[in-house]
Amino acid sequence: MSNYPGLEANLVDLVVHAENRYEDAAICDAIRQYILQVGTIPASVWGKMPWVGKWQADWAVGRDYRITEATNARDGIASTAAGLHQVAVDYHGSDIAISMDFEGKMDASSAALAPYLRALQVTPPNLATPGGHVAPPSYYGGPPVNPQHNLDTPEGQRLDRIGRSDSLDMPEITAPGTVTPRMRDREYFGDTPGRMELWKFVNEHYQVLTQAEELVRQYGPGLAKYPSSDFIDEALDAYPRVIIERADMISVAAQNYAEMQGEYLTQLTNLRSSWASPTGSAAYFTAGTSIITFLKQLQTQAQWLSDEGKKAGKAVDDLMMAYAKAGYEKISIVIKQVQDLLDELKSFSPDPTKPAQALADMLTAMATIMLDQWNAANDAAKSMLNVAEVAASGAPDAGTASHGATPFPNAQGGDSWKNTPWQPHAATTQPALPVG
Repeated sequence: MSNYPGLEANLVDLVVHAENRYEDAAICDAIRQYILQVGTIPASVWGKMPWVGKWQADWAVGRDYRITEATNARDGIASTAAGLHQVAVDYHGSDIAISMDFEGKMDASSAALAPYLRALQVTPPNLATPGGHVAPPSYYGGPPVNPQHNLDTPEGQRLDRIGRSDSLDMPEITAPGTVTPRMRDREYFGDTPGRMELWKFVNEHYQVLTQAEELVRQYGPGLAKYPSSDFIDEALDAYPRVIIERADMISVAAQNYAEMQGEYLTQLTNLRSSWASPTGSAAYFTAGTSIITFLKQLQTQAQWLSDEGKKAGKAVDDLMMAYAKAGYEKISIVIKQVQDLLDELKSFSPDPTKPAQALADMLTAMATIMLDQWNAANDAAKSMLNVAEVAASGAPDAGTASHGATPFPNAQGGDSWKNTPWQPHAATTQPALPVG
């Protein structure tokens, strides 16, 4: 923190407390930008199951609510900081310079959020003047920032890689034997059990599976559901790891809100030992307690979104695994029956009816297993990422009893503490600190 020459000890406590709130506002601005970038899950990685459209939409709504909350927190806490500075300067009777320990706050914040703090460079107002009105900080207002991640750290590498996950499905023209960065990204993000097993099945048996389906179309009764086109093809392009990792990284916001609560509570407790006035400082302590509760709600909301996104990603991967298992369970018999039907078609007087029916029965059995898994996943999907879901009994009330955006609190008495003179504890009214 800065030096405060000429200020009484109790006044230094108040100014330091105000500057900490500006730093909290800067962190909320970084959280806002972080959620915007990390929380934008590419549409292509969800797969094509019917319910993923709702998941995509609900995830985007939930993400936008968390962005709105971070904006509410930023503006509300910055207004609180401005009010605290005005109280301090009115008590002091002369100007007080405003500073912010930006680098120190970045060191204290998580490694994942630090690049966004650096990129945004929130600037506090320079001066508080008696009888005036402290202006809000200056915020970055341009397009999404391009933070410089430290690639020497695991967090930086992860953020850099996740930033490239929106181009996994882009085609590439390369020379034989070439390994491009996008190929490495596909390998990394493709490394989940279900996706790997389904692609293994497809590489080994998809050709014979589609051949079997075509034979049944030509010579048999046809199928109500085809394993390849009705199930496997819908899931094949999904990258569950992208969903899971992006959702997991939202927990960084929750962690920072938790850290902010703890620091605010400690600093508010310290301030109580310096100031005591029923309609001034006491009203602020009530407002500060409400803000801490608000930050707890934001932590809960951010963690909810993170957890639901991870569950959705795992559900996609589990479904891919179920399809692969169903395929492997029946494919050896399908291969034999395809050969039986082909042999019959080569005979002197072919009658493909019986072998085609047997093949159709086996493909139907495979499709039935897949349909059962599809139905189970569909049922589970209804309860995931439901932003309108009423909070469960015993769960924290997020302000609206749902997962919508939580508004900044309006404590009892409102902002009356900003317009009422504060009185210090007599024990803290110490001589002014020496200048220099």
